[in-house]
Parts: sequence; C-alpha cells; structure tokens
Amino acid sequence: RIDTFRMLLGIALLLYMGFRWTYADEWLTSAGFHLSAGNLPYHPFAVPLLAPEFLPLFGFIFFGSIFAFILGWKLRFTTWIVLITVAYVTFADQLSAFSVNKLLIGTLTVLALAPLGPYWIIDGEKKSALQPAWPLRVLQITLLIHFFMAGWNKAYFGEWLTEPDVLWTQIQGPYRTDLAAYLAHALPLKVWMILQSSALAFELLCPVLFCIKRLRPVGFIWGLLFQGMIILTMQHLVYFILVVCCFFILFVENSHLHRALNFTS
Repeated sequence: RIDTFRMLLGIALLLYMGFRWTYADEWLTSAGFHLSAGNLPYHPFAVPLLAPEFLPLFGFIFFGSIFAFILGWKLRFTTWIVLITVAYVTFADQLSAFSVNKLLIGTLTVLALAPLGPYWIIDGEKKSALQPAWPLRVLQITLLIHFFMAGWNKAYFGEWLTEPDVLWTQIQGPYRTDLAAYLAHALPLKVWMILQSSALAFELLCPVLFCIKRLRPVGFIWGLLFQGMIILTMQHLVYFILVVCCFFILFVENSHLHRALNFTS
C-alpha cells in the first residue's frame, strides 16, 4: 500500500508542480511580486529566492528527484530531496502556496522517516521484512482527520446545517467552472440541497466508512463521486483532489493490490 501510494502521490505531485512550473520565474525568482520578510508576520520561514540563471538547474534537480521518487530509485535519498525542494518552493512564495503544499510536506516527511527495511531474494523474487505499521496508520489517520474536520467545521462553525443554498452559492465563487455556471442555473435548488447534505454526510461519516472493512466500498465510491464533483465544478482544485484521492489507496487491502498488479502485468 505504501509503495502504490508513493507512486501515485509522485505522479500527482509531478502534475501539480508541472502546471506551476509554467510560471516558475514569478514565484521562485525576483521577477515576480514578493512581500518583504518584514511584511510576513504570519510566515516567518521566508527563504531566499533563486537567481534566474539557477532556475533551470533547480528544475532539473526538482523534477528529476520526483521521477526517481516515483520509480523508487535510491528511495531514502530521493524522498528527502523531494521533501526539501517541495518545502523550498512552498516557503519561497507562501502567499501563493495552496493547502496541498502543506499536505505534501507533511506526507513526504512521514515517507522520509518511514523505515525501508531489508530485502531478500527468495526463489527469484524480492521479498521484504515486515514493516512497522506506524507510517501507514499516520497516513490513514491524516485522511480521516482531513475529511472529518472539514465536515465538522462546516456543520459547527459554518451554515451547512441551517442554510440549504450554501453549496449552490459556493460553486458560483472564483473557482467556478463553465459546467458549474451551467448547473447552477439548470439544477433546481432541491438537487443542490441533496448534494450539500451528501457531501457533509460523507465528511462526517468518513472515519466509520473507511475504518469498517465492509463499508469501505461504499466509502470509496461515495468519496470518489464527491471528489469528482469538486473537480468538475471548481477549477484549479484538481491537483489538491488528486493528492487527496491518493490516500484512498492506503485503505485497500494488500491482497487486492497484488491481484491488480498481477492482472496488469
């Protein structure tokens, strides 16, 4: 599960940073707008910016380490390099960094500290020793906390339980896609009330849906539909959703993953 998660996370990271690299000079060098350190009271970890001539070299190291991370080459070393570079690009322009950056830093820290364990060749196959469960559990709990606290904040601090048009209003905000603009007019408010209740219920019930094995298929389908709706109606959130969906694989049994691997090979 950890290996599959790592590869999928690396692909999601590659897509996300590949998109942002199209304007890397604006957020990694002095060519863009940056507040001075004195004007960043809530962002004390400002790092020096790159000189424009060093941007290609940094890009080579950055994306090269991500590719190596996906392939599992020199995994301990490349994981730390990916962690350090992701942290750097986050702190270089903290006002533009998204929540996904913080999630990536925390996740990569767990993977960097997770023991790799020894391997043996048995009957021509590479097999590993038993690994400690804490990296898997920490990452699993991360997903559960992420969804449950999002739902709790909507229900307790927000208006999702008292106002039926919160979701309908939110999809008309700055993240609105063309499809969202169409659906906001085409679908009756009752449909949006059902979608709002469904999204909130999934987030609050996420710990139950993913911790009880018999309910996990329901959680997977419900969660993927929920995340897919966000991708379709809110632009620029696709990279965050891709990273979040990578965590779903951590709740798939190893036996299922082995069967899928054998089928594809």
